[in-house]
Amino acid sequence: MAKIVIFITLFIFAHDVCRGISSMQGQEANMIFPYPCDSTEVTLQYSYRWPFYSLSGGSSLSLPDSQAQRFEVKNIINNGSCSLDLTIKDLMRYDEGTYILLVYKDGNIIGDHTYRIYLKVDYPPDKAICVVGEDYDTGWVAVDCTANAISLPGKIECYQNGLLMPKLIDPAVRGSLLKQTIIIRKSEPAYCCSSALNVNKSRCECDDTVLFQDEFHRKDPCPTITAQMSTELIITSLNSTDYPSSSSSTKLVDDDDGYAMEITRNEAVFICSVCAVSVGTLLILIVIITKVYYKLVQNHTNSNVASKCLSTRIDIDNDEECAKEKLNPNQECADISGKLKTIDV
Repeated sequence: MAKIVIFITLFIFAHDVCRGISSMQGQEANMIFPYPCDSTEVTLQYSYRWPFYSLSGGSSLSLPDSQAQRFEVKNIINNGSCSLDLTIKDLMRYDEGTYILLVYKDGNIIGDHTYRIYLKVDYPPDKAICVVGEDYDTGWVAVDCTANAISLPGKIECYQNGLLMPKLIDPAVRGSLLKQTIIIRKSEPAYCCSSALNVNKSRCECDDTVLFQDEFHRKDPCPTITAQMSTELIITSLNSTDYPSSSSSTKLVDDDDGYAMEITRNEAVFICSVCAVSVGTLLILIVIITKVYYKLVQNHTNSNVASKCLSTRIDIDNDEECAKEKLNPNQECADISGKLKTIDV
């Protein structure tokens, strides 16, 4: 039976003209196969393989588990027109090839209604391999990168400390290899990767090759941003004309959207020192304000006790006793009145 299917497929290939579509790896492809609505059976197959979909009274999809989640077939009937709508999600390279719809009428193939679509899967260059080359300038070195490039044209990029490093030589394809030279600093780990020309990978996605990452520079290429780290770097894309730059501690770097300031470690330490002094000053002010407030409350209490003493009806000779009690705010005025009555007796 398999030989019969292969023979029929080869026969069809020899007589039919194939339509073609293309889509990128990882994206989605959609193919529509029209067929006569009075057909008794229609099938879909990939190249000369056994049909993976059959519509005859009911529909059935026969695919491995790894593909069943990515393939979807819908039977569309609209205003007397019938078609099968095939969607393939998350395209892979091996999905490329010819997809064939065969139409049956009472068990016989209707050759005039056979429909074929060739799916081309475009994919970016393979992972980049980068090696350190010659010194470019003080503290800078050239990096030579290559990647297999068979389908889509591509480029290679490197990140350091969250910043996109400038290219020294534009990407070029030599045979099946994509080549590009980039300059990077010697003092920091570099993360390099390849991508299609129209795709911009973030630093979190760029980790094909890691350079200058020793036991002293084991940093996560995508660390969680903290307050301390936010003073050490500002992520931006750089233009090659800005590198290498002067040795000043703070510099402006140019990107496509304008300028951004790159803050060095020394400046970060200075900023933290200023913050510490400010916090200390604030604490001292809080302590002073608290002491002043407590003194005012104490004085207010003394004043109230003195007022109560003066309001008590006493002899002129005993005014000195009440005056003494003014100096002791913890003594109750009731006790003072009792003492004065004792003296009168």
